[in-house]
Amino acid sequence: MATDHVDLHAALDALGELDREVIRLWAWEELAPRQIAEATGMTSNAVSLRLHRAKKKIAEQLPSGRKNAERAGHKMSEGRSGQ
Repeated sequence: MATDHVDLHAALDALGELDREVIRLWAWEELAPRQIAEATGMTSNAVSLRLHRAKKKIAEQLPSGRKNAERAGHKMSEGRSGQ
């Protein structure tokens, strides 16, 4: 059964281009903030902040029944110790 991702695409489209790119690199390419920073020329801290805020914005736009149980933000392995 195909999953309809209209809400997710709409939420992604509402983000700025750089935030969309950070989300894509994190979600689809499975890069850590440190790796995203290397690919984009941003600092790891800037990537972490953008990622946190972008995931929060996406979660706020998705219908409540489709939100991930995990809070928007970092996994323990994505913090400073993972750099």
